[in-house]
Amino acid sequence: MRFNNYLAIALLVLLLSVVALFKADIASLSSASDQLASPVCINPPNCSEQAQLLVRFSMSPLRTEEEIYVDLSLVRGWELKKVWIEGVNMFMGKNTAIIESRQVEDGQARAVFFLGSCQTPTMHWRLKTEWQKSNAVPTSSHSVSAHFDFYTETN
Repeated sequence: MRFNNYLAIALLVLLLSVVALFKADIASLSSASDQLASPVCINPPNCSEQAQLLVRFSMSPLRTEEEIYVDLSLVRGWELKKVWIEGVNMFMGKNTAIIESRQVEDGQARAVFFLGSCQTPTMHWRLKTEWQKSNAVPTSSHSVSAHFDFYTETN
C-alpha cells in the first residue's frame, strides 16, 4: 500500500516536471498565431476614419539575430510601401525589412527582418510602416504611416 502512494507521488512529480519544461514552448506556439493591433488614422489630418494595423510575428517570443517574418494588414485597397524597425530605448540604426509579398486588394503584406542584439536586457523596438491607397498617384496625400511597438529580452 505504501509503495503505491510513493509511486503515485513520483508519477505526479514527473508529470509536473514535464509540463514545466514544455510550458514556455507551448505558450510560444499559441501566442505566435495571435494578432496584435495598433490604431491608425487613415484620413489625416481630421482622423474621422480609423483602422487597425494588424501585426502577426512568425515567432514568440521574438529573438535577436534570427530571421523574423511579420504579416501586416491594414485596410482593403491599401498597399504597403515601406517597412523598417528602429530601436526606441537605444539607437540601433534603421533596420529595413524586405517586403516579400503584397495583397493590395486585401490590404495585406508579408515582410522579413532581423533584429540586432545588444547588452541591454530589454530592448524596445518600433516597427514603422508606410501605406498608400492603391489607386492613388504616388505623390498624392493618400498615404499613411503606422507603427507598432514590441520588445525583446535577452537573458
